[in-house]
Amino acid sequence: MQCLFRERRVRAGIIAALALLLACAPTLLATRALALSNGQTLYVNTPSQNVLHMRKTASTSGRIIASFPYRQAVVYLSRSGSWYRVKAAGYTGYMYGAYLSSSKPGSSQSSSSSSSSYSSTQTGYVTISGNNAARLYAKASESSAVLGRYLDGVKVGVQGKTGSWYRVTVFGKSGYMKASNVTIGSSGGSSGGSSGVSRVVVNNHGTYVNLRMSAGEGQVVAKVPAGATVQVVSSLKYWSKVNYYGITGYMSNEYLR
Repeated sequence: MQCLFRERRVRAGIIAALALLLACAPTLLATRALALSNGQTLYVNTPSQNVLHMRKTASTSGRIIASFPYRQAVVYLSRSGSWYRVKAAGYTGYMYGAYLSSSKPGSSQSSSSSSSSYSSTQTGYVTISGNNAARLYAKASESSAVLGRYLDGVKVGVQGKTGSWYRVTVFGKSGYMKASNVTIGSSGGSSGGSSGVSRVVVNNHGTYVNLRMSAGEGQVVAKVPAGATVQVVSSLKYWSKVNYYGITGYMSNEYLR
């Protein structure tokens, strides 16, 4: 009888402890959420330096709005469970919180022995034919994450060389580009025009403007929000080749100011 009484007391103690833990859980979660404040800058910190998707809703089944590279800065807005609502590059959506950090992760350099740095940044230009695009990689390897794609004539800053790769910066993004796709010292582009000029996208009849693969009715590669700033690579009579956060294509001049 005494053993039965003790067993009941133990069970009652366990139940009380569980109830207390459940009651405190919301408070613990709220305290953790308060560690982040609205407007705080976070950084993409993904395993193997992969890109991180921004989604329309706080779920892995949510529609992908945009993808951002390793070390990309985003602005924290709010939290929904394990997901953070953030904004970046004109987009607002949800990213998985475990892959965002409050401090900027370190950049990984190639282990190649033939690496050199220039005393000052040199000016170079993407040199590639047709509508092909030169890729900017996170490391000096084609198996690393792709940070952006750039058409012929895009201006780049060259900081050094690692093997057959240049360390470059393109529109604020730093990474590696094949040396065969970069010409240093003079424009490798065949289009000419006002490379590097910033223009503002305007649309009095809508909220975005199509960025196309080719001038005219080419395939749409991105939808650029009105009010955004793009970088002009070259200009034609009715169209301009522009770059918007690593995406290069053509936009009608009527939408550029």
